[in-house]
Parts: sequence; structure tokens; C-alpha cells
Amino acid sequence: MTSTIWLMIGTMAAALGLAFWLGFRMERLLDSDDNTYDDWGKRRAFAWNVSGRSFMEASWFMFGYTVYRFRAEDLGAPVWFTPIFLGMMVLAYGVGSFIWGTIADKIGRRKQLLLIGTVALVISMALMPFLSLIPFVILVFLQILMAGCVRISFALASEWTADHSGEAIGLMHATGWMLAVAVGVLAGGIYDIYGMGAVAIIGCSLYAIAGVCYLQMTGEEVEEIKSFRDDDASSGGFDPIGTTKALFTFQSRWPLLILGVVLLITIPRGAIVLTSLNYIEKIGFDLDLVFIFEAWALALNVVLFTYAGVICDRIGAEKVLTAAAFGYFVLWSLFAVGMPAVIAVTIYLIPVVGLLYTSSDSLLARHTTLEERNRGVGISAAALFVGQFIGSASGGLIMAALNHLPEVNQYLWSYRVMAPILGVATFLGWRLVKAMENDEGDGTLDAVLEAEVV
Repeated sequence: MTSTIWLMIGTMAAALGLAFWLGFRMERLLDSDDNTYDDWGKRRAFAWNVSGRSFMEASWFMFGYTVYRFRAEDLGAPVWFTPIFLGMMVLAYGVGSFIWGTIADKIGRRKQLLLIGTVALVISMALMPFLSLIPFVILVFLQILMAGCVRISFALASEWTADHSGEAIGLMHATGWMLAVAVGVLAGGIYDIYGMGAVAIIGCSLYAIAGVCYLQMTGEEVEEIKSFRDDDASSGGFDPIGTTKALFTFQSRWPLLILGVVLLITIPRGAIVLTSLNYIEKIGFDLDLVFIFEAWALALNVVLFTYAGVICDRIGAEKVLTAAAFGYFVLWSLFAVGMPAVIAVTIYLIPVVGLLYTSSDSLLARHTTLEERNRGVGISAAALFVGQFIGSASGGLIMAALNHLPEVNQYLWSYRVMAPILGVATFLGWRLVKAMENDEGDGTLDAVLEAEVV
């Protein structure tokens, strides 16, 4: 117990050090971008945007991916339900991101949309301690659907720092995960000792702080009002097929190809990585220590996120996406073999997700116009999280079919079935890089910006 407390203290100290370092990195980013170099209004708005997003990320990520999974088991859920439950959460976040991004593209008013999302999150979080299993699962789904509004923050960041959008997106991820490190270290102990009521109080507080941060944002980017253009009405009625097709239509041909590769990476990630904490607990680690492992993994990804955007800007986000697929294929194929506990934890701690999230967001920001930006960034998240839902739900079904085996073996076989898909994703990612290198004339965003300047 004493060693665990010291590990918690050390991890908190590391989180504090990361906070100062990320502050320095943000100042450097704003100083190097022509759009924010001497525009103090944009600099302040960017800082408040990052802060609001970070508090939301810390709350829903740590409670959603850590406390909620164990809360469901405490309420009576069987072991095979955990992957499906985690899949439901990532599905809700992906669908919510797409919905919120589409609404933002249609009506603007992005600050108001973010505030609506935070209020809904506070209300839903306050109800969590009083629910039985089924209502709890339903409310978790609705809560994380609301959390998808945070993707609007990424679109804003890419617009404020257009010269370094990849670095800005990476920094946005890093700051949220940094705060999640601190929350995550405490989450397990708080839930274990004080229960869901204490967790709900902390979650409500973090969401409320996020809302206050968003209130401070100013500028035409967050206040702009757009009008609905009901083209279907003028043509004689609503066309659901045409409307759905329009949601997935972009001026560039690359977004849908990028999303296909992302989907293939995230399906096995959902089946393997999302449930790996539960597997690690099953092979002999205490719950408090499992939460510390989660915090360490987040801390390492904070560092990776910070530089992943810089790497995307310098060598190309499509190459970084392929590197992420390859990293997952090698590391988690080894994990699926059934490594000794220490090696399994080591693989879990090696950061890769920063490359995946930052490269996919950077690619969608790069290959969409300003009119498509919120929807593009939202659909990037949709692909990331819908894929993980498919994988996680598939893993749960595999485990249910193998219910006669020991729990550890159920996890391992669900991992082994999914690992080859990562090999296919790596190959297709490599093909995507080659296709983009052979078609240098696309440059949709560059063309649009040049046209606007002229």
C-alpha cells in the first residue's frame, strides 16, 4: 500500500511537470504562427479553448474508460459485457462528434454549442450514483454522445493556427490527456473508497469548469451565425438519401480513403487495447495499481501527442498514420500471444495512440475546406471511435462464445482473432501514402485559401 501511495505521488508530480512543459509548448506555438503571433484576442481564445477541452477530456475519458467499466461490473454486468460496454462508449463519442460537427457547420454559434454540451454533461453526471445497471448504461451512452461536442474545439484550434494546424491538434490532445493523468491517478482510489457519489461530484466540477472556460472565448470564429440552406425544400421535398450522401461528400477525394484506413486500424484497437486494462487486472494486479498504469500510459502519450503534430507537419500525416498501424500490429500481436505480466504491462505503456489520433485529425483538417472543417474533424472522430466500437463489440461476442474457457483465455483469443486486421491496415496505409505521393496536384485546402486571397 505504501509503495502504491508513493507511485501516486510521483505520477502527480510528473503530471505537474507536464503541465508547465505544455504551457511552454503552447506559447511557442502561438509565437510561431502568423495568425496568432500578435493577435492577443486569438491567443486568449485559443488558450481558453484548450483549457475547456482539457477539463472535458479529463472527466469523460478517465471516468468513461476507467471508473465506468468497473462500475458496470459492480452493478452486476458479466465479464463479457465489458468490451461491449466500452464499445458503446466509443460509438457514442464518434457519433456525437459527427453530429455536433455537422450542426456547427450548419449554424455556427460554436461557443453556444459547447456550452449546451457542458450543461448536459453536468446534469447527466449528477444522476450517475443513483442508477441500476440498465439505466446506468443508457445514461452513459447519452452522456458521451453529448461529450462529442468537444470536437468543435479541434476545428477552432486548426483555424486559429492555420500555419501549424497539426501541431495545434497534437497539443490539444496532449493537454487533455495531461489533465487526465492527474484525474486518473486519483480516480481508482476515490471510487474504491468513496464510491460513485464522489466521482460524480468531481466530474460535475470538471465539466462546469470547462463551461466557464468556453464562456471566455471571443471572436468571430465562435460567434458566427449561419443560416440553414434547405435546398431540398426548393426542389420539392426532403431527400434522405441525398442528405446522407452529402454528409459524406467532400471536395477532395482523400477524406473517405483516409477514413477507410483509420477504420481498419481502430477495429482491432477497440478489441485489444480498450480491454487490456481489464486483462491486466485479471493476470494479477490490484485495481489501484491498474489505475496508475493507466495514468502512466496517458503521461507517455502526452509527450507523444505534443510532438506527433510536429512530425505530421514535417513528414506528412499520411506517413504517421501508416506508422501508427505498423506500431499497433507489432506490439499488440505480441500482447495477444499471452506475454508474462511484466512484458504485457510494458507493451501497454508504449505510446502509439498519439500518432493515430493526431494524424487522422491532421489529415481531415488538411483535406477539407473551411466550410467542411467541423464536419471533417467530426467524421475523423466518428471513424476512430465507431471502428473501436465494432472491434470492442466483436471482442465481447467472441468472449461470450468462449464462455467455457477461463477469463484470461477469453481475452487472449479475442485479441488473436483481431490482430491480422492490423496487418491489412498497415499495408493499405502504405498504399495510401504511395497514392498521395503520386498525386501532388490535389491540395484542396491550399487551392481554396489561394482563391480566397485572390
